[in-house]
Amino acid sequence: MLWYPFCSGETGSPASKREITTYKVLFMANDSSPSYSRKIDLSLKCKEMKTAAELSSNEWKRSSDSESMKLHEQSKNFRVNSIILNNMRKYDVQETMVMDWIGCSGYLYSLKWVATEEIYVATLLTDIHVSTGLTLLYDIM
Repeated sequence: MLWYPFCSGETGSPASKREITTYKVLFMANDSSPSYSRKIDLSLKCKEMKTAAELSSNEWKRSSDSESMKLHEQSKNFRVNSIILNNMRKYDVQETMVMDWIGCSGYLYSLKWVATEEIYVATLLTDIHVSTGLTLLYDIM
């Protein structure tokens, strides 16, 4: 299995575009506008066969962004990863790992499909911090 990050600034999620298109067909029949994918900062993909399968979407926001913008992006990332995980269920994948970053601090969480309840459950795995000063780097050594 070949794992690789696909990163090109803000890239689109094909899984989210399919979901948006399906939603429009089912609930917005008169809407003829084109469907666009959700823009994400980093998409992890796996290319094993002829097509690439999305594994997760990861988001970065500046620490100076407003609280509402940060919450909006975190919510969007959760929704996009739910769509990606829903697509991966056809490969019998029930869980993925995701990162969200605000400035130099972030967190890693797992997102799991619980079939018996038909819900997605996010569980915090760890906080992540990137050092911004030399003194912090020396403390680690």
